[in-house]
Amino acid sequence: MQLRAWVELLPDEVVRRRPVLAVTFAGALLLSGELAGVEGRLDDAERRIVASPGSGVDDELSPNKWCTRG
Repeated sequence: MQLRAWVELLPDEVVRRRPVLAVTFAGALLLSGELAGVEGRLDDAERRIVASPGSGVDDELSPNKWCTRG
């Protein structure tokens, strides 16, 4: 079974809540030449990663960490 077909069997909400699945699905869409839906899946993954408490990702991506005035 192809990866894309396997991910499509999962409930959409499961894929949206799990960044690894969302990015995997986006990659599978790209590999099959289907660009529609890729950006949305990557946006889903980004939202979940940034929203994860204690992930540290939001701290690393924060503009305040890299851009200081003074």
